[in-house]
Amino acid sequence: MSEFIPLSVPNFCGNELKYVTEAIKSEWVSTGVAQIDRFEKGLANYLHVERVCALQSGTAGLHLAMILAGVTSGDEVIVPTLTFIAAVNPVRYVGAEPIFMDCDDFLCMDPEKLDSFCSEECNFNGEVLVDKRTNKPIKAVVVVHVFGNLARINEICSIAKRYNLKVIEDATEALGTYELESGRFAGTIGDFGVFSFNGNKIITTGGGGALVAKNSEDVKRAKHLSTQAKQDTLYFVHDEVGLQLSYD
Repeated sequence: MSEFIPLSVPNFCGNELKYVTEAIKSEWVSTGVAQIDRFEKGLANYLHVERVCALQSGTAGLHLAMILAGVTSGDEVIVPTLTFIAAVNPVRYVGAEPIFMDCDDFLCMDPEKLDSFCSEECNFNGEVLVDKRTNKPIKAVVVVHVFGNLARINEICSIAKRYNLKVIEDATEALGTYELESGRFAGTIGDFGVFSFNGNKIITTGGGGALVAKNSEDVKRAKHLSTQAKQDTLYFVHDEVGLQLSYD
C-alpha cells in the first residue's frame, strides 16, 4: 500500500510562536497590530511592488478587486472553467454574472478561446465590450494560476487591453511563481493580484490574504474600504460604504 501523501501540511518551525506571543503580550490583536504593517512591507518588498493590503482571505481580495475594477450589478466577468468556487463567488458578491471560459493544457484560461469569444461573440464600441447573447457589458477577466502554474498572462493581458477589460490575477496558489524572462511575479502583471495564506497555501497565517495592484492608489483605497472606510480614528467619519475585510 502506498504511503499517504497529504495535500498540505502547515510548517511552523520558525518565529511563529514568538510573533503570536508578542501580539498577545502586547494586548494589541486588532487591525492595527504592528506585525501586519511588517507583513505588508515584507511582502511588497518580495513582490517588488509599492504597496500591499493584507486581508482576511484571498476571497476578500478578489471581492475588493471587483469593486476597484468597477464591476457592478448587471455587468459580466470572464472566469476560468477550472478553479475553486472562491474565484467565482466574488463576481456574484457585486451583483455581476460570470462567463466561464475554457482552459488550456496547463489548466489555466486559454487565451485563444478568450480572443475568439471577444471577437466573435461580443461587440466592442471602442470603450465597452458587450456580450451579444445577453447585451450586458463585460468589465473584467479573472485569471487563476492553478496549482501555481503561471497562466499565459501576457497574452491574456494583451487581449484584455484591446477590449478595455481589467485583469484580476488570482495568484492565491502561486506566491513565488514568476516569469523567467522578466522576473515579474504572478499577481503583479495584471491590473490586480490576489494572494491567499490559508492553511493549504505556500505560506500560511491560518487564514488571510493580500491584494496588490498596478496602481498603488488602488491598494490604498482597498485598505480604506477593508477597514470600514473610516476617515479618522477619533470621530469615526465614514465616507463610503466600507467592508470589514482586513485582519482582526
